[in-house]
Amino acid sequence: MVSLSRAGVGQLAPALRSTVKRAIPMNAPKETAAKQWLSVKEVAEYLGLKPATIYQYVAERRIPYHKVPGSQLVKFKASEVDEWMAKGRVETKEEYLIRISQERG
Repeated sequence: MVSLSRAGVGQLAPALRSTVKRAIPMNAPKETAAKQWLSVKEVAEYLGLKPATIYQYVAERRIPYHKVPGSQLVKFKASEVDEWMAKGRVETKEEYLIRISQERG
């Protein structure tokens, strides 16, 4: 077991705070499950896409969204974005082969 003196802890604490601040930026996106409504930017970050792509998906009605009444602002429900993503799941080769064999009888 390693023990540190008060002086050692006092020197370690600022270095640790600095390291944590660099590792976790203050503007890091909040966990989507905790936040019901997301902006275009937040959805883009969450999905790893550019905001322009999200706007294109909205224009093409490819992603579920909500318009703020009386404005052009669009918002997204985190749960609906998650459901939408889940619908895009591609089956594995093994799942495909099992499904095909079951369909053929």
